Amino acid sequence: MAETRALLDGLTICLELGLDKVQIQTDSKLVVQWFGSRAIIPWSLGKWWKEIREKAAMMNVLIVHVYREGNNVADFLSKWGMKYKSGGALHHRNCRALKQFIIADEHNIPNIRYSKI
Repeated sequence: MAETRALLDGLTICLELGLDKVQIQTDSKLVVQWFGSRAIIPWSLGKWWKEIREKAAMMNVLIVHVYREGNNVADFLSKWGMKYKSGGALHHRNCRALKQFIIADEHNIPNIRYSKI
């Protein structure tokens, strides 16, 4: 759900900025499949996907799958947006976790996941 909403919001922003060539990187294989009409979209997301298709038709959109470790900033923002329903407002200066993801991304620092056994 968060990834679908993030895609819709991202496309909306791209249109508002006048961008017509857009590459979307997502860690959700389902979103990639839904975008390419290769999987059935759940009815609960149908309204958003109708809007996504309408907006995407106005642009040249390429959507590609990336692994979660390469998409930390977007993953954080989509989850944050769904949790707080802020309408896109985020005071990033006060958000330590987001700052860490952005700095790591800028410096190509890999994200290493581990689990305690």
